[in-house]
Amino acid sequence: MSSNLHCRDGAEPSARPTREPLPDQGSTMCGRRLAGRVGAILLAVTLIGACTASAASTPAPPATPAPTPSPTANPDEALVADLAAVWSNPYNEAKVAALYAPDATFYDNGVNETSKGLEAIQAKVRKYAALGFKVKNTSAPIRQANFVAVFQKAGAPEPVGPVLFVVELKDGKIKNQWVYPAP
Repeated sequence: MSSNLHCRDGAEPSARPTREPLPDQGSTMCGRRLAGRVGAILLAVTLIGACTASAASTPAPPATPAPTPSPTANPDEALVADLAAVWSNPYNEAKVAALYAPDATFYDNGVNETSKGLEAIQAKVRKYAALGFKVKNTSAPIRQANFVAVFQKAGAPEPVGPVLFVVELKDGKIKNQWVYPAP
């Protein structure tokens, strides 16, 4: 009788003396040890995979703050920045003409006034610029099809009270513009 059980597959021998196993008994015992080890390995791989997946799904914080996008990074941001600049002092006729279509209409619901055509809009902008009017964007632009909206503060000599500017674009120019006092 042998004092150690030797597995045919090269697994380590048993630590305690046993009697000689029957031919199929030895492979069963080695199989159980092997199955236990394989199970432990599979459990470890599963846990490591779960931890890795969890770490991969949680983004690491950026090392440095993200840069503030420039107004030209997004055409809508550039548009609302240009609008704020045009409606702020000093008056620039060429910039107004670059933004508005010749047949544009401006609906100023704050003072219940409508300006039709580029010349009328230029006259309105010129009048506001003479008063020292200033416009400051207070939100990111919102686009829906060919409409762009932005919240702003507007007034003279300093921007006050929120307003909502909504523009309708056609062929890259403002076709219609609405200004609403915001609550």
